[in-house]
Amino acid sequence: MLTLLCKTDEQILFVIDSLFDSYYEDTWVEAPFVKEIIEDVDNAVIQSPRCIFSRSIQMQIPPRDLSTGTKALVLLASDNKFSSMIFASGLFGDNCCPWLLKIGEIKDIRVYAGHNLPFWKYADSFKIYLKDLDLTATNIQEYAGGILDMRKNDNITDHLRW
Repeated sequence: MLTLLCKTDEQILFVIDSLFDSYYEDTWVEAPFVKEIIEDVDNAVIQSPRCIFSRSIQMQIPPRDLSTGTKALVLLASDNKFSSMIFASGLFGDNCCPWLLKIGEIKDIRVYAGHNLPFWKYADSFKIYLKDLDLTATNIQEYAGGILDMRKNDNITDHLRW
């Protein structure tokens, strides 16, 4: 399940590029699920494990040039050693939300809620565990109310953007 949290003593991943580049395996982008992520989020097609055609810029790119959000999703989807880490929400663009929900249906993943992700734009119902409240949000009302409650003592509520 996808877990969001605001308070933790564990390390949070705010920078993903070097981690992705250091651990990248060709087999990751050969998986159908990962191919779908890359096509949807980055509008790109896998030509080979080391060559991706970006439709947005109409040229070939190496995997290291994928967007930060795609790299983070690929790490979460591909290797269980990364799904135990806490990923900062700032790594993900809005178009990553449906994929975070899908990965959360397959395995447990954790995201530090540094900024709001609009999951409700992509699913009428969902399951997101709000760890700080011990609450599973299944709709926009529970999610929005829960995020605000989680932020009450964080002094960053003013930075939330819905």
